[in-house]
Amino acid sequence: MNKGYKVYTTFRLKENSKELLKIKNSNLHLLQIDILKSNSLDIIISFVNSIKIDILIHNAGTFAYKAHKVPDLDSKVWLDTLYINSIFPIQLSLTLKHNLMKSKIKKIVFISSRRGSNSINIKDSYRGRYAYRSSKAALNSAAIALSQDFYDDKISTLILHPGRVSTKITNYDGIPPKKSALNIIKLIENLNIKNTGRFLSADTGKEIDW
Repeated sequence: MNKGYKVYTTFRLKENSKELLKIKNSNLHLLQIDILKSNSLDIIISFVNSIKIDILIHNAGTFAYKAHKVPDLDSKVWLDTLYINSIFPIQLSLTLKHNLMKSKIKKIVFISSRRGSNSINIKDSYRGRYAYRSSKAALNSAAIALSQDFYDDKISTLILHPGRVSTKITNYDGIPPKKSALNIIKLIENLNIKNTGRFLSADTGKEIDW
């Protein structure tokens, strides 16, 4: 699906981004970056410069295998996970607010997880994934706070569980990434300031309990 957008996106490792790097399109702009580096925000600011941003999508995330289950909970890895999955997306949203304000669309999308829902985890008797699920719960809470702070600026926010997608984290069990992307696009198009701050499942379009 070609919407004609100019896409500015980041990636961390070339070996994990081979399909992305194969794409040759004048509307695609790539930046290799490690979010954990202290100057990462400055690098991204230089990358996007003063361009107008219609839609800001926070898709970067990490799954901490060394802070996954008892008793192996590495505090440094857990803190890094919280920074990548929870803190950095909010910091970047604040940093790029002036770019969003140049647009009439003004949307921010946070790719979260149903594992950030306490009620679902309790219902499923779900164990483990300490760093991952706590960081996604923190992201959800912070994104809700941001939706309230950005409300008067007419910047709409959306928190999405992409569905169970066929990736390395799921051992390639789930729906194809393209199908998930199409679901996400549909929900982004339906996003406006009147329904800002919702936590939805992309595969069903339904609200997820907190």
